[in-house]
Amino acid sequence: CTVAKKGLSIARHTGVECSQSRLIIFLDDDVYLERGYLARIITLFEEHSADVGVAGGRILRFDPADSLYCCQLSERYRTYEAGSTVRPGALQGANFAIRRATFEAIGGFDVQLGAGQKYRCEDIDFIARALANGWQAIYDPDLVVYHHHGRRDGDDVEALRRDNSYASGAFFAKMLR
Repeated sequence: CTVAKKGLSIARHTGVECSQSRLIIFLDDDVYLERGYLARIITLFEEHSADVGVAGGRILRFDPADSLYCCQLSERYRTYEAGSTVRPGALQGANFAIRRATFEAIGGFDVQLGAGQKYRCEDIDFIARALANGWQAIYDPDLVVYHHHGRRDGDDVEALRRDNSYASGAFFAKMLR
């Protein structure tokens, strides 16, 4: 499989097309998985009804010197019911899994969003559309990845915060349409 165009959503589509599994995990290229991660994903989807289409979890720092920005530290298990909303950052593309059926039902990711495009937020857009189309989502704090992003607090993090604010605005504007 090869990706003909640039963009995270396009690459994710290609990955799904090249896979055969009914469960698909999306991670950033700079994360390390907690021991037992894959088994926990499988168990999580087996324990819940087929209505659960998305699951995500904690994103911790790999390097203690890295910024906490974009980490997800909550230890509270959450369920997002079909038709509900989820705030940007609650579930993140650095650590989430889906059912193939969810991907197929909502048409995958919006290829106009994501890294390599003008606005990020392809992950929250995907999750919001899944919820709007009758799927449930779960945040399970036992799904842990360690993000080795290398960003230190300061100008780089402030630029990322600004870009993420613009992306959140683009997401909200799209949802209003």
